[in-house]
Amino acid sequence: MRFTISAKLVMDDLKIGDSISINGVCLTVTEKKEKEFSLDLVPETLDKSNLVELIKGNYVNLERAMQASDRFGGHILQGHVETLGVILDKQQQEDNAVISVGLDPEWLRYCIPKGSIALDGISLTIAKI
Repeated sequence: MRFTISAKLVMDDLKIGDSISINGVCLTVTEKKEKEFSLDLVPETLDKSNLVELIKGNYVNLERAMQASDRFGGHILQGHVETLGVILDKQQQEDNAVISVGLDPEWLRYCIPKGSIALDGISLTIAKI
């Protein structure tokens, strides 16, 4: 499957072969035009992400790979997706949102309170298991 994405901000020095994160999934640029670029998705990526659910016109989160000379802060995300979770509940609490995520029990052993987890490429802190 091939995705083609129209973008403005990430296009300046983007090259074929560059890594770019689409909704938190690390992919490789396979074609580049003036205002768009393409990426090829393999079955493994489609099975372990929600990218297959995207339709033409959807907005996506785009992030270029960070250079090793940049400041490292927070949780480093590689974009190598291991499994899918399901958002069970979301509650707004003053300035915070509490999101409850359902996860296959075999993956819970990798989660610890105050550890990090990524949802669609956004690093979040695990409040409780």
